[in-house]
Amino acid sequence: MSIPATGRPTLQQLQYLVAVADHQHFGRAAAACFVSQPALSSQLRELETRLGATLIERSARRVHVTDTGRQVVERARAVLLSVDELRDIARGELHGIVGPLQIGVIPTLSPYLLPQVVAVTHKRFADAELQLSELTTDDLVASLRRGTLDLALLATSIDDADISEAVLGIDEFLVALPPSHPLANGKGPLCLGDLATTRMLLLSDGHCLRDQAEAVCFESSLPIADVHGTSLTTVMQMVAAGQGATLLPTLAARLEARADSGVAIRSLTAPAPSRKVVLAWRKRSPRAAHYEQLADLLRPLLA
Repeated sequence: MSIPATGRPTLQQLQYLVAVADHQHFGRAAAACFVSQPALSSQLRELETRLGATLIERSARRVHVTDTGRQVVERARAVLLSVDELRDIARGELHGIVGPLQIGVIPTLSPYLLPQVVAVTHKRFADAELQLSELTTDDLVASLRRGTLDLALLATSIDDADISEAVLGIDEFLVALPPSHPLANGKGPLCLGDLATTRMLLLSDGHCLRDQAEAVCFESSLPIADVHGTSLTTVMQMVAAGQGATLLPTLAARLEARADSGVAIRSLTAPAPSRKVVLAWRKRSPRAAHYEQLADLLRPLLA
């Protein structure tokens, strides 16, 4: 597009561009921005005119963001994030956390910790509007960096200079066994070596808990089953059906190993394998002090 640039883009135009890049569809992007599709398309054409570049290639079937467009999208994200941070600074000085608060959590924490997190957050920051997402660790970290999430609940530390984290606690692993297993009715903690002939069931790829449990199995030479579960609930049903044993985080035991679950639970000898539960946020966030306060309030949940 050989059109001379004629002015600065507006924040609205940048918002529409990011929405199209995220949704890869004009209609869905318009709905997400609460605007009509013709209005969104018109503003994007105006944005291209102002910048003097083609940002989006349009066709009947798909939306393609150009190479220049991708660079502009990333800068637009940073601009919009900075504007949101200006708002948060102004609000937070007097009111704490006010308005939207996007919290992401991994699937192997969500059912077991999120209800208490929501309750604690509402009690401390009554004016916060919680928006919750369940994503894998990699997606949570990427969303934090982009600014589409404010907080992330994870079960691993993040090695990123731009992200701060507070350790909420240590979640030790237990062993879940079929009731017919020879070790199911024993007393006291088990050694991992006791499971040397027991097939260990793991989650499917993409879960950090799978990586953590797999590392324990490799270190202790425990056999890993060929079948995998898509969720902890599925894995526990497989255990109850006698297909093997699994490493179960203590946080999940109250729900997944309740009295009618059909599985037996044994603890492991100290030091038991475990995972670290952390709350993470962008280091430059103007709400960082409030997130530290929230972490202090959440720690008793894992005590």
